[in-house]
Amino acid sequence: MNSTATVARLALLRDPATAFRLMVSHTIAPTGNRQVLPDPQRARSKEIEASVVKGPAHQQFDAEYKAVIALLDVPKEADTVVIFARLLKIADTEVMRVAAFAMALTLKVGDENVEAVGLHLNASAAEVWQADEVFFDLIRDRTTANAMLADVAGKSVAKSNLPEKMKTQKQIVRVSQRRKWARQGRKLAARLDAVPVQALWQGGIANRRRRQAGGQSSRTVLNVPGTGGGRNAARFASARGN
Repeated sequence: MNSTATVARLALLRDPATAFRLMVSHTIAPTGNRQVLPDPQRARSKEIEASVVKGPAHQQFDAEYKAVIALLDVPKEADTVVIFARLLKIADTEVMRVAAFAMALTLKVGDENVEAVGLHLNASAAEVWQADEVFFDLIRDRTTANAMLADVAGKSVAKSNLPEKMKTQKQIVRVSQRRKWARQGRKLAARLDAVPVQALWQGGIANRRRRQAGGQSSRTVLNVPGTGGGRNAARFASARGN
């Protein structure tokens, strides 16, 4: 054991504000026992990547990145010690801003904590996302298109168009959503605006894949990959006493 390290640890326990700054500096420039990585943000195709990059959410995040970099005002190659020294000089509110960005940058896509924080903060995709042609191209089966049509235009419209081709139904969804934008400011279907994303219909692809893998039916489709289809939302609500 190192006596100097022990003394430093005890000193940190007496000064949470300094400890927090040191933790944030380790998040920005990992070293020692702390290894934190930004989410790779991989896309399955160039089209999806382009759609994400030009979206409002990415634009806002990129703007905050530039603001945080300017706030830190350290060389690009700055190590943990240099960043820690800088954080000691700025106000608590500014440190919290840097910490919030660092946490957002390293939040793993598909992780159950995406649901937890989204629920706590009442996050809504409607504020920063809207369906584009890339999104509609990803819809490959008529049942999903009809379920989306029911949520956007109403069950009667969906039922009357059930025999129509998937391409036709998706076009009706496009027209219906544009009308709702003008009338209500809505972006698409309420269940797709929610965090966590809710299923539009029961059964389908998710169940087939689970059966092929020898698992049980999930009874949901169009959930955020890896988030448990809303099960983690129930766990989070229970943990915080709701």
